[in-house]
Amino acid sequence: MADNARKIACNDILKAVGKIDLAALLGWHDIKQKYIRSSLGPFWLTLSMAVHNWLAPA
Repeated sequence: MADNARKIACNDILKAVGKIDLAALLGWHDIKQKYIRSSLGPFWLTLSMAVHNWLAPA
């Protein structure tokens, strides 16, 4: 039973990795919709997340 569940989980992960372009497209669309009137918004969000992750304690 556990072996079958492991196979299903691996197949699910492989399918998800195969659709990474869809995830990126949906993420970019979400950012564009959130900051529709700001040209700096998507850049600011990306920069602030990068700085936060860089300064976050391990």
